[in-house]
Amino acid sequence: MAREKIRIKKIDNLTARQVTFSKRRRGIIKKANELSILCDADVALIIFSATGKLFEFSSSSMRDILGRYNLHASNINKMMGPPSPYHQQLENCNLSRLSKEVEDKTKQLRQMRGEDLEGLNLEELQRLEKSLESGLSRVSEKKGECVMSQISSLEKRGSELVDENRRLREQLVTLEMAKTMALKEAVETESATTNVSSYDSGAPIEDDFSDTSLKLGKRLKTPEIEHTCVCLPPPPLTSINSSEWNAPRPRHLRLLEGALHRQISIRQQVELWSPLPDQSWKPCTQSFTGSPLPEKSQGFLQVFLDGGLNQQRMGICDAVAVAKILNVTLVIPRLEVNPVWQDSSSFADIFDVDHFITVLKDEVRIVRELPTQYAWSTRDYYATGIRATRIKTAPTHASAEWYVENVLPVIQSYGIAAVAPFSHRLAFDNVPESIQRLRCKVNFEALNFVPRIRELGDALVHRLRNPPSTSKTSGDTDPTERVNTIAKSGAGKFVVLHLRFDKDMAAHSGCDFGGGKAEKLALAKYRQVIWQGRVLNSQFTDEELRNKGRCPLTPEEIGLLLSALGFTNNTRLYLASHQVYGGEARISTLRKLFPVLENKKSLASAEELAEVEGKASLMAAVDYYVSMKSDIFISASPGNMHNALLAHRAYLNLKTINPNMILLGQVLVNKSLGWSEFEGAVVNGHKNRQGQLRLRKQKQSIYTYPAPDCMCKAA
Repeated sequence: MAREKIRIKKIDNLTARQVTFSKRRRGIIKKANELSILCDADVALIIFSATGKLFEFSSSSMRDILGRYNLHASNINKMMGPPSPYHQQLENCNLSRLSKEVEDKTKQLRQMRGEDLEGLNLEELQRLEKSLESGLSRVSEKKGECVMSQISSLEKRGSELVDENRRLREQLVTLEMAKTMALKEAVETESATTNVSSYDSGAPIEDDFSDTSLKLGKRLKTPEIEHTCVCLPPPPLTSINSSEWNAPRPRHLRLLEGALHRQISIRQQVELWSPLPDQSWKPCTQSFTGSPLPEKSQGFLQVFLDGGLNQQRMGICDAVAVAKILNVTLVIPRLEVNPVWQDSSSFADIFDVDHFITVLKDEVRIVRELPTQYAWSTRDYYATGIRATRIKTAPTHASAEWYVENVLPVIQSYGIAAVAPFSHRLAFDNVPESIQRLRCKVNFEALNFVPRIRELGDALVHRLRNPPSTSKTSGDTDPTERVNTIAKSGAGKFVVLHLRFDKDMAAHSGCDFGGGKAEKLALAKYRQVIWQGRVLNSQFTDEELRNKGRCPLTPEEIGLLLSALGFTNNTRLYLASHQVYGGEARISTLRKLFPVLENKKSLASAEELAEVEGKASLMAAVDYYVSMKSDIFISASPGNMHNALLAHRAYLNLKTINPNMILLGQVLVNKSLGWSEFEGAVVNGHKNRQGQLRLRKQKQSIYTYPAPDCMCKAA
């Protein structure tokens, strides 16, 4: 039978058309391939489907074949044929119009971004402002609608979850009640069985269940019934104490007993409270005068500083130094909201801005806020997308040359650059001496706290130096003259103890602090949540960590250290810390050794603390100020505040005890050590750790070791 000839016309059925297209496309591509092979021809095939999808085939390079086609003489004549004057004029007119539109739109776009505004008059600027306000209003309106829609959706979802939660709670209560009733019935049944079987075999068994129950009730005190009653259901979970840790007992009872009965020599007290002798070094920043300011600034520098108060303090010093290196104007740094303490205090809330600008006016140009033309450069602006003016790639401890090569070109192009993050972003080595001195000048001279912090700090210092009453010295058998001499040596003086023992520090150390399995589990979970298990110390045992000096000192251990160094139990201790992990239970042993233990809340009224309460940075600033006024400062473990005060007090030649963590870890691990041996080891190990100046070594921080960069050798 002959094959029916297919009529060539558009196929109306969409499915059939697609199938036919697919089959015939493969067929024509196959034929094109065969033609190129059999005849050694260059074949190029281009197919666009009805949906616009491209299919192509070429025996060699598609680009080469199309190029040959375009250059072919016959096609050149077609393409290059002389157009009519009318078409030529129309094309030129369209091209001119389109070019003008592109130029106008480009200029308008630049002006809306705040660029190329010099040639605009007042009317044009007002029109541009109105246009931007109108657009911003529409954007804000749309944003508001989206926000309200999202809020409504979340509220609806929240209501649904509350209802679901209530329903599940009711089901849970019903199930618990049913379970309790079933257990009680089981107990009663078992009790009845036990009692019935315990009767004499000759005793009649009653048929009435209620009567049997009454009779059983008379025998509830029998051993069998008491044993059965143990099967009653357990108390509900809400009544179970779910404390994170068990309050630890003192871990060094032998040393604690020795500390409570220690004898303090007069010589030891006098040496302890004596100020540091002159170490032949003096501050140099007051007489320092850097290179004069150039006539014109190259632009503006913004920095965004994260971390706590003392980390931000170091960042401010580095920001001034970078502004000097680049010859740019520094905008008062923005302090980011601390993710741990959730403190939103600004630079002006903590530091005296006027003093800061005045002290540095001959070194660096500093402004409180950006000019209007750069008002768009805000934290929110950089948080919503990738911006050409933001520098995110500043390496830790970058060199001065890095800023010249990477930040300065951005400022020269846009007039401004924002560096975020900026903590620890300037090197300590291979920096010009003038820049190092400038960093010191900022740290020790320009950064003054605002008056309210200084006033509160002065009030606390006054109350510490002038207590309402004087505590008695330990040792009732001491002669009166000896007691008076010891008391006089420490009269009106106080020690600031920075007890850095928060949950973050305890968890990261990986050490055991005597809270039992519950505490170990809680700290392990905290490590997993915060650092996803990436804590190197958790790989070592507690003894290994303590022998390496990696465990922060507990309040008990710092109390033993102070006792061994010669502090008596009437020493006034000011506790500078945000919070202690474990609260009062942890501090109780320290308070037993040193009953006169003060802090901000014990010295100041609620009204005085109202302005700083709940603001971690302001509270830390008060502690920093009081620490600088103290006779002796000691920190339980290294950290930013420890380093900052170590440097500032060394700069002013003030006594600062720097605990020997390795030594203390080793002696505290030795449980057989008596008090006299412990005391001797501590005293010998801290003879040269009480404020003696140490010169900064390569790669060490200028904010921990100020000499020789910030200080000069006295003649």
